[in-house]
Amino acid sequence: MTSKKYLDQAHHNIQFLKELDAKQSENFFDWKITVCFYAALHLMKALLLEKYNVEINSHKDIKEEIFNRVKRECFSSYRNLYRSCHDARYDGFESDEVFIESNRREYIECKLRLEYILKYCKGKGLNIDNSLLPL
Repeated sequence: MTSKKYLDQAHHNIQFLKELDAKQSENFFDWKITVCFYAALHLMKALLLEKYNVEINSHKDIKEEIFNRVKRECFSSYRNLYRSCHDARYDGFESDEVFIESNRREYIECKLRLEYILKYCKGKGLNIDNSLLPL
């Protein structure tokens, strides 16, 4: 895949996230968190391919490459999005109310992490559409 295709997928995911937020502001936080992570995943794949000529296929490998090649705050944002995505999908099913409220709060943090990654990638020269910011 080309870095442009990864960027296009990230843009698509973020546009979907904005639509979902606009139409369902108080629902589907688990899915919104998941979309944040996958947008960040595609941004990181685009960055690694375009700037370092590295193509990655596994979550383990991408975390290792990001750790070795990007600013620590960017790595932390990505790692935390990965964890949040996992937790939103697999943890917290004992109480719907607690699960939803926890995901609501976590989603706010996830948007900040994704926005940081967007700005980082833009600063590294990736063609990030200005309409994607702010989230």
